[in-house]
Amino acid sequence: MLAKCHALAYGINIVAYPEYLDDQRTISDLYNNVQKIDYPINAPLEVRPWGLTDFRLLDPDGYYLRITSKA
Repeated sequence: MLAKCHALAYGINIVAYPEYLDDQRTISDLYNNVQKIDYPINAPLEVRPWGLTDFRLLDPDGYYLRITSKA
């Protein structure tokens, strides 16, 4: 029964600041890798009004994932 539910975590927002991103590996590289595996992207990579760059995903369990650069 649980497998049929598509919104287990509806409304839960998780923000991730990948530690391995640096001058050589950027958030753009990570975004491109996500695109290559054809994972559904909820919001494209962009610089937000508060100055951070991020993109957003919605996972199959309903978690809203924001992958963002550090300040």
